[in-house]
Amino acid sequence: MKDKPLVVFTLPYGKDNFRKVEEAGFTLLYLDEESLQEGDLPSETEVLVCYSPFNRIDLSCLPRLKLIHLVSKGVNQVPVEGVRQQGIEVVNNGDATSVPIAEWIVAMILMLLKNSPGIHGRQRRKVWEPDRSVMELAGKRICILGTGNIAGQAALRLKPFLTDLTGINSTGRPVDGFDRCYSLKDLDHVLHNTDILVSTLPATAETEKLIDSRRLSLLKKGALFINISRGAITDEQAVMNSLESGHLKGAALDVFEKEPLNRESPLWSTDNLIITPHNSFLSDAYRQRVFDVVFENLKRYLKGETLNNRVDFDRGY
Repeated sequence: MKDKPLVVFTLPYGKDNFRKVEEAGFTLLYLDEESLQEGDLPSETEVLVCYSPFNRIDLSCLPRLKLIHLVSKGVNQVPVEGVRQQGIEVVNNGDATSVPIAEWIVAMILMLLKNSPGIHGRQRRKVWEPDRSVMELAGKRICILGTGNIAGQAALRLKPFLTDLTGINSTGRPVDGFDRCYSLKDLDHVLHNTDILVSTLPATAETEKLIDSRRLSLLKKGALFINISRGAITDEQAVMNSLESGHLKGAALDVFEKEPLNRESPLWSTDNLIITPHNSFLSDAYRQRVFDVVFENLKRYLKGETLNNRVDFDRGY
């Protein structure tokens, strides 16, 4: 009888879920990613389900490794040359985090429009002072950079607020849920009429520092900026300057150029900026949703079928 392929998980998904993997036809080994050391992975490992242990493992010592299944959407942590040299297929979590991230986008927009940080500050100081600067979401023109799963889920939730939605993608192809779509080369034109700019783009050579001081200046005065994609897309100093000048009314950043954000960073004390610690993808349902994506691909792997959410490193995602 052919040996069952060994799949190593570096994050816990519960006994019941792990039992499903074993019943499907795998030998399963769980090794905690935080404590993983070089040499811990058995040489017979065929599938690795992980987030980012690559600075502590040597892929060349895993000659039977055929598949790396990331539990993240982002892929920048993967040693591209190593996986290419060994012919290892890499897939990511696909749509698994779209729902909580979309909800986070809506929450941040509403918090900024309703000045929740300022109101909470008054509460802590026990100050009864109505805030007449709060704004409505209805009628706002929102531009979402990227029109993939996350952007689509965000659009689905923003449309009932009677918003106007523009999507930006590589070609300008139309996408359901958006009132219109433009290509990335048309971004400058779109920004002039944008009240709220949301980035869901992957980090690529084309998108690095895409949102800089020039593009922020093109936004309508009093606009909002939301970034849940990658810190490399944004010039953080430019965002801070735009907030301090009053051109941006507010911003919410969940991702940063370097994480964790340095305690000495001036971003922490910038007015009208909401900082969250790369938290937008988390929820009570997140872990099970990610496992379901992984389990579907594991079943496909055993059957020799095409896997979902395959990563194209030439495109950067």
